[in-house]
Amino acid sequence: MEKWQIYAEEARTQIRFAKRSYSEFERCRDASDCEGVFYHLHHFIAHVAAIDGDTLRFLGEEYNLPELHAGILQIDQHLASLEKQ
Repeated sequence: MEKWQIYAEEARTQIRFAKRSYSEFERCRDASDCEGVFYHLHHFIAHVAAIDGDTLRFLGEEYNLPELHAGILQIDQHLASLEKQ
């Protein structure tokens, strides 16, 4: 396995975990579960912070991994929606 493949898989994992955390955040928010809101929002932020945008953009462009770009766009949309709340 080459080094870029390890980075790409880690990025995929962090994106997947961030999406899952955001979905759980929304579920808890809708259920008025305050503890759950903060728990899942914390994990969403932690997983987003673990994603290095420059590395992902490089991997997506250099190694043609469009799913990384799509994942980043979804994370950006989640962050934008949090800013509006």
